[in-house]
Amino acid sequence: MNHTSYRIATVMLVTLTAPPFTFADSTTLSAGYGTGLVIKSDQTLFSWGSNGSGAYNYNYGLVSGTDTLQDLVSVSLGSNHVLALKGDATVWSWGSSSSGQLGNGTAGSGTTATTPVQVYGLSDVVAVSAGSAFSIALKSDGTVWAWGSNNYGQIGDSTTTDKSVPIQVEGLSNVTAIDAGGSFALALKGDGTVWAWGSDHDGQLGDGYDTHRYSYSSTPIQVTGLSAIKKISAGNAHALAVDASGNLWGWGDNAYSEINATGYNNYNVYTPVQIAVAGVAPYIDVSAGSTHSLALRSDGAVVAWGRNNRGQTGQNDDQETEQPTAVSGIVDIQSISAGSDFSLALTRNGTLYAWGYNDSGQLGQRMIDSNSHATPVAVLGAPLNINDEQTGETAIAASYQNNTLSIPVVETTTDDGVTHRYHVTMVPRVNFGGDISFSISTIEELE
Repeated sequence: MNHTSYRIATVMLVTLTAPPFTFADSTTLSAGYGTGLVIKSDQTLFSWGSNGSGAYNYNYGLVSGTDTLQDLVSVSLGSNHVLALKGDATVWSWGSSSSGQLGNGTAGSGTTATTPVQVYGLSDVVAVSAGSAFSIALKSDGTVWAWGSNNYGQIGDSTTTDKSVPIQVEGLSNVTAIDAGGSFALALKGDGTVWAWGSDHDGQLGDGYDTHRYSYSSTPIQVTGLSAIKKISAGNAHALAVDASGNLWGWGDNAYSEINATGYNNYNVYTPVQIAVAGVAPYIDVSAGSTHSLALRSDGAVVAWGRNNRGQTGQNDDQETEQPTAVSGIVDIQSISAGSDFSLALTRNGTLYAWGYNDSGQLGQRMIDSNSHATPVAVLGAPLNINDEQTGETAIAASYQNNTLSIPVVETTTDDGVTHRYHVTMVPRVNFGGDISFSISTIEELE
């Protein structure tokens, strides 16, 4: 439980508290560019963080269009848009459609949808993934479909022309999993091989050709040297995979050690390499963020490595994490998601943890702050209360809007026995280590 203590008029000592939100029976979460989403047990969508391009909802609660967003199966956050897959195998989207990434036939600068719209012509979909201004979907027949920005061939149709409605990716069949990255995409086939297309600027296609680093492939090519793969994840410009033995693999951008490839010293990795990790339990999942990486062990432990300037690897510092290192303070994790510069982890009992940057409220602390949480904190849910520290009882009901805590009435008694009543507003900040502190913004004495 996050809390902070302070004195008002040097008389009443109080504590601000907010219990963690419980997402019991939830398994699907997504961390994006300053935003978090999780599907609740009732298959509705809960969001917090940035509201860029109408894609997200900073105010805690259900995303706009809740009549449409029922019976959700999965959700994926892109750079400025969202995809949602429903139980009827249809796909819905909202946010920016500047490059046609909503898939409803609209495109152009300033084109947005602030409520969900149905992606045109798609049915029998089993998985979706949102990248940077483009989208991909996997159908039950093993084919992959894509739409949106295509400047690096990320639609996979042998062209570099944007598409505002879904088109089938060429040359792919028997696909079992997909993931969209910054400007490239991955597909896992039933035979355990991995295929990639789009930008190859940093070697993220994994074909071993460093001459491609300023190029792209507009059709899928096989990632070199991988077999028996079970999980894949595409980051901004690097990729991760888990094989059937629980080993981790990585390739692509390694500028901040997000691949942890021995001997590469922050240089790009053009062919997959096995990532050396501590611990005896096999790894069962991975998540590639913008420039950092997460991996989940079968025993529920999480390790992180890569860029850590915002505390996104959860090591209680801001130094680059060169080796996969356990994230302390969280156990029994079932799902992970690495965002732009923050991370999410969901426990089996439904507690959701976040760490990293909080400039858009993406840590779920009911506040926006330019500092960082370098260790995990529980995403908060219930309304904030002011509790008397001596009795433990709620003393004052407080409201929180526009990043300001408003306390309607505070009564204090001065040394001469006179009682005064005040309306107090306070502004929060998150200190680097994760502690929350408040400073008084205004004090207005009431009649």
